[in-house]
Amino acid sequence: MNKHEGTSNLQKLCKGYPYNLGEVTKIHTIGEFTIVEYLTWLNKGDTVLTGQASDTSCFSCYIGGNEVGMNFPSLDAAIIGCVAYKYGGDGYTPDYICKILGIDTKLHLPKLAD
Repeated sequence: MNKHEGTSNLQKLCKGYPYNLGEVTKIHTIGEFTIVEYLTWLNKGDTVLTGQASDTSCFSCYIGGNEVGMNFPSLDAAIIGCVAYKYGGDGYTPDYICKILGIDTKLHLPKLAD
């Protein structure tokens, strides 16, 4: 695997393999929830510049070691996302809960000028 390829496999990420969504800065574990904190890759237009990390942190959710396909702009929102997903919530449930609590769930991904 070269430096521009990545994985979303949690076991590999914990061993230092590159992440396909960005540069991993920390892996948080709370019971069965694992949240991968990462700096997103930069984007230029519609092109992702893999290997060029931005200064924007995002948080990806795993439950029981399995990726659930949800990413959030804060650790708070990611924890809510994990709990909502575990208890049968659909993809919108974390957004509703976060909205009630005043927590932003919109990812703000950086883009370079074309």
